[in-house]
Amino acid sequence: MRRLLFAFLAIAACGTSVDDSEERARAFAKKAGWDVQGVECQKYDSNENDYVSCTLFMPNGVVEAVECPTWDSCNDRCRRASIRE
Repeated sequence: MRRLLFAFLAIAACGTSVDDSEERARAFAKKAGWDVQGVECQKYDSNENDYVSCTLFMPNGVVEAVECPTWDSCNDRCRRASIRE
């Protein structure tokens, strides 16, 4: 029973929502010095790496791809999306 309670508390402490991912994406952009007009993040981690894809839209038409932590991740920072072939 203690293990189950500990697991639940760990998930609750590390959890984040799509809104949290979008806020983290905005914070990432601000730290990078980017002027962001809009942010959209996916709701599903399709490759199960604990990050969701987010798109940052700049007023000048530039679009930047970043990855931000999912709801069940203890990661707290976004990162630039890597190009995979």
